[in-house]
Amino acid sequence: MRQLSRNDNQQIAGSYCGMGVCHCCLVKIDGRHKRRACQTVVRPGMKVETASNRLNTEGLQ
Repeated sequence: MRQLSRNDNQQIAGSYCGMGVCHCCLVKIDGRHKRRACQTVVRPGMKVETASNRLNTEGLQ
């Protein structure tokens, strides 16, 4: 895999999968945690917060 970045655990990360299986695009949307950005239709007025959901070696926080 080509390295594009590193995750919070310093593991090599590639591009996002775009189909909801890698969980690398998790964001908080309108106060709801762990929403997949790649599977969410954008709408006007939507509040999206990044860096609030993380993967770790035990899974999702």
